[in-house]
Amino acid sequence: MENIGFKLHKDRSEILGFCRKHRRLFLYGTGWAGRSLFQYLSEEKIGIEAFCVSDGHKKEKIIYGKEVYELSEIAFEECDGIILGVSEALQQEFYGNLQSAGIPSEDIYVQQIYVNSTYLKKKELNPESKKVQKDTYFGRYVCLDQIGKQYQTDKCSEEHDYLDKYEFFLNRWKDDNINILELGVYHGSSMKMWSTYFANASVYGVDISEECIQYAGENREVIVQDLGDEDGIRSLRSLHPTIIIDDASHLWSHQIKALCHLFPSLQDGGVYIVEDLGTSFFSYENQYFADAVVTAYDFLAAIAEVVTSRTLLRTVHLQADLLPLKQEIETLAEQITMISFIQESCIIIKK
Repeated sequence: MENIGFKLHKDRSEILGFCRKHRRLFLYGTGWAGRSLFQYLSEEKIGIEAFCVSDGHKKEKIIYGKEVYELSEIAFEECDGIILGVSEALQQEFYGNLQSAGIPSEDIYVQQIYVNSTYLKKKELNPESKKVQKDTYFGRYVCLDQIGKQYQTDKCSEEHDYLDKYEFFLNRWKDDNINILELGVYHGSSMKMWSTYFANASVYGVDISEECIQYAGENREVIVQDLGDEDGIRSLRSLHPTIIIDDASHLWSHQIKALCHLFPSLQDGGVYIVEDLGTSFFSYENQYFADAVVTAYDFLAAIAEVVTSRTLLRTVHLQADLLPLKQEIETLAEQITMISFIQESCIIIKK
């Protein structure tokens, strides 16, 4: 997923007040930003009538069980409201689209969507930085990245640039009959990439949305499961995968729970990858991903300390919130032969 989140730059009561004074609510935007906002509204027990997009931009019919309409398909009525769920760079353009469609400004709520500043700076000021450098340490590993570009996954070098590093660790199983488990399906692009690169593997994708079932086929299977449900996570252990990729909600609690419950089921010598750790460094205040007192990065860093020191976790200078997780941290560390951090991702190899 893209390195995007959202925060309530206005008082929480303001967005809730806007929602409650409108009879029907539409969420404008179907990208990751709009979907994150939908999840926030769901947690606040606020439902929307449907998603909407500009004319000619509808790619999906249903998202999270809600219809997707183009603006011209909606007969807006008095007391209808629209929440704008797009990135800050696009807000002015789409706000204008809504006004051109005859929506009064008082019926449009603009929610601040932000992009991690480091990511944005690199994208705007150094557009060449996302090209694969053939003369780097990982430069020879280009096959997985080429497939990733073909399917337009944001894991490729045009976005997060994970794949040359991943291929370095994963290419040994390229032709093997293994199970691969990816948490988070979204538009199915990375599932297609894995199933193409690992042609003899069984690729299992897990997502909360039933619409993701459409991305099953060939050697791909989609499991509909809420990763916030610990029983649901534990049910995935039976797959005994060789590779696990966590590219799901990026919520701190989900990343930590998934690792604790699924890592023991990983095949010996297998690889577990936690993606989009940038969410651990977003602002804590009114932060969608900050649903736990400990960030996923801090949890992984504590594991790295135990693996490196070959002793128990130090508690003298330990972050107080990590103390209740000491046993889980040490138990996981006992099973790990290597843990490595790259930009926004962590790669873990089981003994």
